[in-house]
Amino acid sequence: MSKYPTFFVYIPPYKDAQEAEFFITDAEKNDIYNHRLQLPEKSGIIRIKISPKKSPPLEVRKNYLWGVQIFCISELGDRSGNPFVEGIIQRIQPKISLYNKLAGVTPLTLPTVYASQGIWYDALESMVQLRRLNPNNPKLIDDWEELFNSANSQGKEELIPAAILDCCERED
Repeated sequence: MSKYPTFFVYIPPYKDAQEAEFFITDAEKNDIYNHRLQLPEKSGIIRIKISPKKSPPLEVRKNYLWGVQIFCISELGDRSGNPFVEGIIQRIQPKISLYNKLAGVTPLTLPTVYASQGIWYDALESMVQLRRLNPNNPKLIDDWEELFNSANSQGKEELIPAAILDCCERED
């Protein structure tokens, strides 16, 4: 839904890595956004917020490829072993029925409404905001796990217990 979505990426435990590159391209492989970021000292989920000053808005019903590559130090300069993850995002035009549902929701139920409509990026963003405000709330911990289970997330065994790190937010 968002013109400038927020991306969350799990950074696994790594050795000899300090930087990563985040990018977005359109279906024709044109660069939309590219940013190098310093990695945190520990593993966890990082937040990457796209800035309107650095990127055009995502267009409705258009597919975009996004990815993150972690740069590991190699004696030979070989990057082929660098960890890499990618995904596809498409901005949608919500139906009136979704706007009606959103009008009556509380912050606690917002992630569930987004998830029920398959709007995973916004569901995750709203859940992360709640977890940051109430990190030890048992209901939110259960909801966090349910979000990953309902999305049938790959690697959810690592994602569910991962810390949400204050890292890599870029708003400029």
